[in-house]
Amino acid sequence: MSETVNFDAGKILISLGVPVKMRGFSYLLEAIKFCMEDRGALWAFTTRVYPAVAEKFTSTSSAVERSMRTAIEAAFSRSEENACTSYFGGYVNPVSGKVTNSEFISLIVRRMIIESDKVSCGDKAVNLDDDKISAKSAAEIGTESEVYRLLTGLCVPTRLRGFAYLMTAISLCVEDYSYLWTMTERLYPTVARVYETSASCVERSIRSAIIAAFSRDGGKACRNYFLGYVNPKSGRISNSEFISVAARRLAVGKKTGV
Repeated sequence: MSETVNFDAGKILISLGVPVKMRGFSYLLEAIKFCMEDRGALWAFTTRVYPAVAEKFTSTSSAVERSMRTAIEAAFSRSEENACTSYFGGYVNPVSGKVTNSEFISLIVRRMIIESDKVSCGDKAVNLDDDKISAKSAAEIGTESEVYRLLTGLCVPTRLRGFAYLMTAISLCVEDYSYLWTMTERLYPTVARVYETSASCVERSIRSAIIAAFSRDGGKACRNYFLGYVNPKSGRISNSEFISVAARRLAVGKKTGV
């Protein structure tokens, strides 16, 4: 498993133009391996990922973070038809012209998880595995990028676990409306399996992320987007309403090309 991850991650980094000679290449490779083995680390770069990589290479967390950033910047600056811009699509910050360390590593890890599930499960997987496979295939980068832009536009904090859970949940529902009516029975458990956590944790984290979004800038972005759905007493909407409205609007946008 470790050797396979090391080989696949190395190929991706090379294809994206990350210079092999730079320390950041080795640091990024180790970080990807670490997150593949422990997905919870995707939300703890400062406290877990950087220190773990630093310990591995007898360095410091700050040095690891800087070297990774330098390697990523080098990759984005290579060639006119930039492989990174194509790979990260809607994740690229229009101002800086690149992605952050955490976004760079997280997206590669998510794609590797998707691919590993396709290989291990195959096309004939059925029953309980069907939901897991559906969750992975629903998180195709095209749809996921749209969801990412929507959630950031609604001021959902990217650092919260609920952000990632919402991304997968909404992407799932865009592809399969039946999840909209079985959130407790199917949607939360499916998202939970993807991130190796519990359905109750998914529900709580999504709720916390929504509350955070409605508390930012007076909740203006969310109130405008969910106009008519906001509960006058709580000042926000439920998980199911948030996911349902977002998924339906994105699905309509995909069909109409808007």
